[in-house]
Amino acid sequence: MGRTVTILGMGLTGQAARFAPQLMRGTEIWGMNDGMGSYPQMPFSRWFEIHSAAYLEQWPNVKKFGGFVRYCHTINNMQIPTYVLDRLPIITNQVRYPQQEIAEHFQLNHVDGTPSRMLALACYEHDALGQKIDRIQSFGIDMRDPQHAPQQPAWSTWLTVAHALGIEVGGTAWDFANKRESDAGVAIDRTTTAKVMQKRAVKDSGDSDIVIATHYTEGDRYEASVERLQKQCDDLGLTLFKRNLGPLPKAGPMWVYAQVPETIRQALMKHKKPVLWIGADDDIVDAPTLPNGSEWTIGLMKSNPEPQAVKLELGPYFAINYNSGGMNALDKLEQLTKDVNDHRALCAYYAMYNRLDNGIIGIDDYIAGCIRLNPSRARTQAVTT
Repeated sequence: MGRTVTILGMGLTGQAARFAPQLMRGTEIWGMNDGMGSYPQMPFSRWFEIHSAAYLEQWPNVKKFGGFVRYCHTINNMQIPTYVLDRLPIITNQVRYPQQEIAEHFQLNHVDGTPSRMLALACYEHDALGQKIDRIQSFGIDMRDPQHAPQQPAWSTWLTVAHALGIEVGGTAWDFANKRESDAGVAIDRTTTAKVMQKRAVKDSGDSDIVIATHYTEGDRYEASVERLQKQCDDLGLTLFKRNLGPLPKAGPMWVYAQVPETIRQALMKHKKPVLWIGADDDIVDAPTLPNGSEWTIGLMKSNPEPQAVKLELGPYFAINYNSGGMNALDKLEQLTKDVNDHRALCAYYAMYNRLDNGIIGIDDYIAGCIRLNPSRARTQAVTT
């Protein structure tokens, strides 16, 4: 089995590395320049500082480290291999970047800046040195500002080389290209294709070993709906936890809404897996996934597929992870639902979203296109998009 390499830059898409550390797990994390200041706790395995000492001595960014010498000390203190084009002081574990060898091996001399050199080295190790790589992912290599935008062609070239070598390319590596085409007359702009691909990539990378949870009352349309939902889950190979609440009590729907946390709790305790909550009268048209790892506690659908019916900022589906944080989130939700007077309790989810401090993650792309909201008096039919 080959390696997975993460190339980590300091652009805005690097936020994924900060708030979703599970994306980094089990990968070689390669950093660059002064990025250790942006990711102080990141377990980097390699560093790249290809600038000359003369340039770095005048570089404004070294001032935050206390000057050029202290900057070199900071790199040296990481105690990992540092790839350089020219010798730098202080740093003991320096590795000469094989620029000539890479150009001759691929008969391609197209590098510009640090990120493309990192990508070229990964391709070189895979193809020339037999150090096989299964996947290269990057975050924070955005190149949207005027200084770094000219580096996009070189980065794109080596992404194409990696793809041709059979290396999977992921993360936000191609995000820089997700902008409108220069030909304004194209009928379907590439940004539309990119959005669909991105959502599918997120969904495909997620954890499919999850539980769908719902509940229903006896003797009404929900009892028939949940049987339809059961068949859909069976056809897709999904586990459905369905809780029978008995006949609808005099307290009415409000009592049913307040049972949501307990239904999820029972599903978590029985199956010991992440749980995705949906309504009993909705349909599952494709198998959803949820984020991998144990770092997240609650997953929220941050877009509302039916804003014309419910004027709230969240969609109706959410997930709870099987961990202590997930259980704590359920306790908070249980308190909130006692006071809910909205017919779908979305305000409770929104309130919970604002009160929880950490562990929250969006699940929109993981469930996109998987669940259909069935029509009711208060809403029209919609599919998660």
